[in-house]
Amino acid sequence: LIMGTVLDIQKDSGNEIKGYVIVYSFIFLFTILNFFSYFFMKEVPLIHTSTKIKFSEIFTLPFKNKMFIRYFIMLIIWNFAAQIASAYFSVYLKSDLDMSYTVITILSFINAVSYALMARVWGKFADKRGWAKTTMITVGILCVCHFSWFLTFENSALMIPLLVFNHISGGIAWSGINVSLFNLQFDFTPDEKRTVYIGFSAAFSGFLGYIAAIIGAQLVGIMGDKKVILLSLSYDIKQILFLISSFLLLICALYIYIFLRSTKKEIGGIKHVKNLI
Repeated sequence: LIMGTVLDIQKDSGNEIKGYVIVYSFIFLFTILNFFSYFFMKEVPLIHTSTKIKFSEIFTLPFKNKMFIRYFIMLIIWNFAAQIASAYFSVYLKSDLDMSYTVITILSFINAVSYALMARVWGKFADKRGWAKTTMITVGILCVCHFSWFLTFENSALMIPLLVFNHISGGIAWSGINVSLFNLQFDFTPDEKRTVYIGFSAAFSGFLGYIAAIIGAQLVGIMGDKKVILLSLSYDIKQILFLISSFLLLICALYIYIFLRSTKKEIGGIKHVKNLI
């Protein structure tokens, strides 16, 4: 909030670059402090497995497990849904809605508070109902959030209420998604050679996220300031990306409901079925 105010003051006085220098100086200082906090942190001793993993297994093992393939398909949908518009929410606030840095910072603070308050709630919910249902619900909330961004227009009477709703619902959704998506992979990967599955999904997620971001950037670059006419109303290309993201998130939530409702895991040679929803 303080840094947002500093940026606005410097911008109004014609020294916006100076404002950025001040902000990034503080960011650099806290980055150094953060580095040393990790540097002096002691790690818990780990027991490393002696089982050797062939290089070819990195690419073949994941596709031999039917339960992991279910999870992996969901991951493809999720990464495209989450990343195709992720770079443009802040841009839309500043360049299209002409929000001041102070307002943007206040909205970010609201988002952070809702994130922090809901993290524990989602953790308790997941303990009772499972990670699949938690992921499904939070992805659904994010779907509503992105659709609300699509409906947020400049100079609209509902612009500020919608922006507040967007940041609250976004914080609520991401607080559950970040923890549930990470834990969900353990329900869909076998205990044996699990690092292969987790490493493969992490690497492929990064690649898919990059591709989705490139597609979004290309669409923004091609359209520029041109408006997209939809149902007799004109929309910015960023709003269309929010709509596409919302639609893909809806598909992702429905996919989880239909295909990830149960997991089958081999533990000690005994097959267990765990109902998640």
